Amino acid sequence: MSTELNRDIEISCKRAGSFYRYSKRILDIIGALSSLILLTPILIVVGILIKLESKGAIIFAQKRVGLN
Repeated sequence: MSTELNRDIEISCKRAGSFYRYSKRILDIIGALSSLILLTPILIVVGILIKLESKGAIIFAQKRVGLN
């Protein structure tokens, strides 16, 4: 009886764990997409303002000095 109960508990824990993983993954994707949608217009405006104010590129890049 005890072995049977332990096996049933293990199976239900695995199912609950997989539900938690999938629901967390879906929530992460929804959060990332909504953040991206909300921040895109702000980042575009910031990029335009940087381009208007400075001579260089919007994203700073430099050549590295050293080996390789």
